[in-house]
Amino acid sequence: IKTDSNSSRVNNKIEESDVFQFDMFFSHKVRKFRIAMASLDDLDVAVSKTMGEERGHHIDACIVRIMKSRKTMTHNQLSSEVMTHIATFSPDNRLIKQRIESLIEREYLERDREDSRFYKYMP
Repeated sequence: IKTDSNSSRVNNKIEESDVFQFDMFFSHKVRKFRIAMASLDDLDVAVSKTMGEERGHHIDACIVRIMKSRKTMTHNQLSSEVMTHIATFSPDNRLIKQRIESLIEREYLERDREDSRFYKYMP
């Protein structure tokens, strides 16, 4: 039995302040009954947000590592190299492009002044 922590009325929404009690004397003709699972929507949102942040950091580290060794690369070469280096998940091109732009803003990379298809590593 779930009772509201403030009153004795039964409520369908589960909150952290709720109290559950087991009724030892409960009996019914049908012995099997279903107990609904608590909603995990909030947990799913938090997990996906932290996973997105961790993947972003992982892509950043991979890009910097590649560019540190190669010094200059085109966008297509860099994105294909990142995809081959990351084995835990497969990043899409849109996410790689966002992370490259973030690294340019933070001055880890810069675009080549003569040809904008090329990126240069900034030590």
